[in-house]
Amino acid sequence: QTMASKNIELNYFTLFTNGNWGVINSSGETIVEPAYGEMIVIPNKAKPVFICTYEVNYIDGTYKTKAINDKNQQLFTAYENVVAIQNYDKENNLWFEENTLKVQKDGKFGLINLDGKELLPCEYDSISTLKGIKNSLVIKKEGKIGIANANGNIIVPVEYAEINAVTSEYKDGYIVKNAEGKYGVIKSDGNIALECKYDGIKNITNNNMYIAKLQNTWSVTLEDGTTFLSGKVENAVSMESGNVIVNNSNNFGILNIETGEKIPAEYQSLSYMFDDKYIAKKNDKYGII
Repeated sequence: QTMASKNIELNYFTLFTNGNWGVINSSGETIVEPAYGEMIVIPNKAKPVFICTYEVNYIDGTYKTKAINDKNQQLFTAYENVVAIQNYDKENNLWFEENTLKVQKDGKFGLINLDGKELLPCEYDSISTLKGIKNSLVIKKEGKIGIANANGNIIVPVEYAEINAVTSEYKDGYIVKNAEGKYGVIKSDGNIALECKYDGIKNITNNNMYIAKLQNTWSVTLEDGTTFLSGKVENAVSMESGNVIVNNSNNFGILNIETGEKIPAEYQSLSYMFDDKYIAKKNDKYGII
């Protein structure tokens, strides 16, 4: 009986020795000899695309970047610089967009994938990340900004003064601010959830509901403009299934969009668990409501 041989996919890892960086694979073979003074970045450990930094000038802070493969051949030579797109989570752990690279040509920036396919042409003044938010790249042109995803699709048109994620999940969309200082919400599929007419929008959403300020009043606001709990949610903390946790001078309670007060604001803390259950703290003791 013979056993069919299996093809084992190689993964690639950075190698550091004698003060220099190289690349090693999961079989223990040295792929790139340690010859680079700066850490080599491997955006996707399953792909032989390695981003190297060279000609570093520590006095004026300038440097060059390039991509090489497992045969030490330079990739994507049509571009002046090739950069891995890095980001940080809440705990400041570093991560990279796995299949997207930022490239520079004639002083402008664009995006390619790890196969070299152009995702976004080099026509932007800068491309950066929203801290902690995956799949959300801030693209800037002529003083205005928008959002492209990691596939190069423009989700938010390049016409806003400021953009922030609604929550820590890109799927919850973006709070945008226009040149007149008014706020709106654009969803992660590019559809407009709230028009740019609000004086403020909180980083809270649930079931296509938002907490927005209009004419000096904070309300739970639906996409069609319907409002609930007007004037009662300025101190909102979170919202789940039509229930809003509010913090009134460190006294926490819950308001329901249909019935008003659900749990009086007399708790030291309230936090959502699941279904309709909350962890509550009162008199320094914890229970479940």
